[in-house]
Parts: sequence; C-alpha cells; structure tokens
Amino acid sequence: MQHHALRIAAILVAMLPSWAPTAAAAPVGFPDLGSYTQVNAPDYAQQTVGSLYVFDTPDGLHCEITEPHYRPLQFGCHGALPAVPEGVDHVLAATIPAEDFATSSKNAVVEFSAPYASSRELSGVLLPPMHYITALNITCAVDGAGMTACRYRSDDGARQYGFVLSPNGSGIL
Repeated sequence: MQHHALRIAAILVAMLPSWAPTAAAAPVGFPDLGSYTQVNAPDYAQQTVGSLYVFDTPDGLHCEITEPHYRPLQFGCHGALPAVPEGVDHVLAATIPAEDFATSSKNAVVEFSAPYASSRELSGVLLPPMHYITALNITCAVDGAGMTACRYRSDDGARQYGFVLSPNGSGIL
C-alpha cells in the first residue's frame, strides 16, 4: 500500500503546472545597476487598496510589484517569458507571512507557471531599457537585450530572492 501511495504522489507531482529551472538554465544573477538609471516609482503607481506599481518591459512583458492590505508582498511578470518551456508564461515571487508556516521569519516562494490568469489587467508605463524601479524593497531592472530581473532585498540585506528573465537563461535567484 505504501508503494502505491508513493507512486500516486510521484504522478501528482509530475502533473503540477509549474516549471523549476534546471541548473544549466540558471541565470548569472541580478545585474549590476551601476550603469542603469532609477525611475521615479510614484510614476508607476496605480490607484488601489494597498500598494501597486505596474510596468511594461521593452520586450512586451507586463510586470507588477504589489502589497495589497490582505495578501503578502508579491511581484511578478507575465507574457512571452524568454528561455522557458513552451506554455510557461508567468513568474511570481511572494513573501509568505511567518504565521502561515509557524516559523519566526517570512518565507519566500518563487515559481514559474502557466497559464496566467488575472481578474484584472492594468496598463503599465514602459520601463525603458537600462532603467530600474525600486518599490517596497523590490528592485526590477530591464536592459536593451530582453533581460528583466526583479529582486526583493530586506533592509539589512540578509534576505534576497527573485528572478531573472533573459534569452540567455531564465531562473530563480
């Protein structure tokens, strides 16, 4: 019976609609922002309950940084993600409150998935090539070659997580 349960669990895991990048597809890391220009975050803010910043990338991705009053801090992009399996069209990173895990710290979750579904679609302001936005301890940057990177960094720098989307390899930081 135990063997049967393990087999069912393996089948269910194989059916999950998310994709975890392999080590071979791992990006080099978050870009050095020394040659990038910071934009004014309030120019990208949307009217909502909580905080919401929306931008579009030069290569057509739609990205959001949000902290609604009733959900955890999250950020993500959707569209034609580069260097991911066919059908994967969304990456989302979120901080899950500690009380949800019965631990003393917040836990990060970053995943690629498909298909993207939203109850709303907000128009974003273009984040120009070689620019970045910082809001809610999250920095997102775009270059002129199809790279979009977003990273959460705690005030003390001890906690970081995020993703890089690039034709050279997309993955989780």
